[in-house]
Amino acid sequence: DTPASDAMALEGARLNALYLERAVADGSDIEARCGMSQASLVAGIAVGITDVSGTHSIAEAVGAVYDLPHGQCCAIGMPMIMEYNLPVSKGKYARLAHAFGIDTSTMDEESAAKAAISYVRDRNDRLGIPKLIDLINEADLDLLAEKAFANTSTPSNPRNAGVSDFREMFVLELQRNS
Repeated sequence: DTPASDAMALEGARLNALYLERAVADGSDIEARCGMSQASLVAGIAVGITDVSGTHSIAEAVGAVYDLPHGQCCAIGMPMIMEYNLPVSKGKYARLAHAFGIDTSTMDEESAAKAAISYVRDRNDRLGIPKLIDLINEADLDLLAEKAFANTSTPSNPRNAGVSDFREMFVLELQRNS
C-alpha cells in the first residue's frame, strides 16, 4: 500500500457508504449511481496502484467452486479477511470506519477498527447478501482454502495467510452463520 492508494481507497469507501444502499434500493437514482461510479473509479485506481489482497482470494475461490457472482463473493469475504487482518490493520480499519461515517471520536483504535468490520457485516445484511453457510458445502473447506491460498492476490494480503489460515477463516464464518 501507498499513501496514494490509501487515499483513493478511503474515498471509494466514503462514496460507497453514501451511495450503495441508495443505488440498490432505487436503480433510477442517478445521483446514487453516479456516486457509485465514482466510488468504483477511485477504488479501481487504488487497486491499480497496489493489489486486491485476501478478499479476492476468498471471493475467487468461492465463486469458482460454486459459480457465484464475484461482487457477492467479495462482499461475503471482506469481513472474513478484515477480522483475520485486524492484528496488523487496526489503524487502516479505524480510518475506514471514519470514511464509512462512523463517529469514532470516543473510540480507541481497535474499537474503531472493529466498528468498520461490523459496518461491513451489517450492510451486507441490509443489502441481502447471502450468508456463506447458505452457499458452500462444509465438505469443500479444504478445496476452498487451497484455492484461496493459491490465488495470485494472496501475497498482497497485509498478513501472511496459509492454507490452514484460509480454512480457519471459512470455519469461523460458518460458525458465525450457524
